[in-house]
Amino acid sequence: MTEPSSARDRNGKQSSAPPWDWERDAAQNLSGLQTLTDMHSLPPITWTIDRAAAAVIGKAATRYEWDRWLAAVTKWAGRELYVEQRSAGGGDVTHLTVRWERYPHPVDVVITADISC
Repeated sequence: MTEPSSARDRNGKQSSAPPWDWERDAAQNLSGLQTLTDMHSLPPITWTIDRAAAAVIGKAATRYEWDRWLAAVTKWAGRELYVEQRSAGGGDVTHLTVRWERYPHPVDVVITADISC
């Protein structure tokens, strides 16, 4: 049996962490998000794990869902998070993104929403 190859960090540099640390951190993020859901009665949203983006990504369908999740994740982070807002589709849609970069953890938490104007 061979040793697992070394993982790469979010900047593509060789990491001494075992490759399964990424999966463990993603699972811990999902567990924390489930705890947030229970504590704050948050609306359900779709979650995916994106290895290429090194993130657990939540997709909100409405502005209400977005606002509730943004408040809960900001509280979990313990600091203000940068929110990116841009227009798409000729101004008919607003794309919202917040990314909590959890350095030195290998996996971030991201929430997105495409809101019709």
